[in-house]
Amino acid sequence: MADPTLSQKMVVMLGDGEVSETFAWPCGATARSVKIKNNVGEDIVLDCTNPTTTKAAINRWLESQEAELSISGRVAIESFATWQAWATGGTEKNVRAVLDEALADNGGYWGFAGFLTEFEMGQEGTATATFSATIMSSGRLTWTDAAS
Repeated sequence: MADPTLSQKMVVMLGDGEVSETFAWPCGATARSVKIKNNVGEDIVLDCTNPTTTKAAINRWLESQEAELSISGRVAIESFATWQAWATGGTEKNVRAVLDEALADNGGYWGFAGFLTEFEMGQEGTATATFSATIMSSGRLTWTDAAS
């Protein structure tokens, strides 16, 4: 039995919105996650031969997909203007959830436009300030393989 090869290279990158868009890791972030959700439709189908005695079946199909990114960490002065503008501006931003591995190791990223739906800052005592942010997708999700 062989041990798995585990990745330590998952990052979230925010686009700057420029024509030749640049993506960067939000300074101060220490934790990140991406959740991809497949939303299904369903219909109950009765058996054609014995509709009253045979249990009905539930047929399902994929109707839509969505993604949710969560980022948290310490408030960095260098990136606070980005969070402040996004939280109050209500605009979409292009984001990437990156598995920063080589193509041979299944690296690449999910890319999508998203809205910042939650932003929270906090502090306990004299410790450094913390933040957490949630980004919800808007539109289609795309997977892009890593360059070879």
